[in-house]
Amino acid sequence: MIEAPFGLPKSAPKPSVSATPAERGPEPMQRSHEETPQRGFSSEPEYGTIQDIKALRKIFVRAADDDSRSTIVKMLSGYEGVEVVNSAKTADIVLDFTTLTRDVVANRGPYAHGASMALKSQMRAYVIKPDGTKLIAWTETFDVTNGFVLGASNEINLTHHFVRDLQKARGEHERIGW
Repeated sequence: MIEAPFGLPKSAPKPSVSATPAERGPEPMQRSHEETPQRGFSSEPEYGTIQDIKALRKIFVRAADDDSRSTIVKMLSGYEGVEVVNSAKTADIVLDFTTLTRDVVANRGPYAHGASMALKSQMRAYVIKPDGTKLIAWTETFDVTNGFVLGASNEINLTHHFVRDLQKARGEHERIGW
């Protein structure tokens, strides 16, 4: 046995024995990205524009929490240009709301009161193409980092921005009664 530094035993290296080509079997084919352009990266989304979804009506709302989802569904129900459905299978568009970061930190100092908040959320509208590829047609991130939030929540702001952009793409100029 070989003695390692600090007195710990160390095994001697084992001789390597390689199998014959017949024992190893066929060599796996090495494929480069250039050789298989038709395959692409099926798990990677494509990016489009809101023009790609302007004619679609049925929307499924996905959110990490039920309160956010309910708020978004309630807001969308005020817009006659879309119909909210309860299954992604029957939807034309999936509207996905996620909270990217949430931080609450106590204010410091002798006269500090309360806490500072940072909240960053993202909403994406996408469709699934016939080949299974996700096409992200609209995305927006809303970031609140000022510590004291006056006004609407991120899901309200992002939903309002989505509907505004969809109406603009459709050439609609009516005001939504929110």
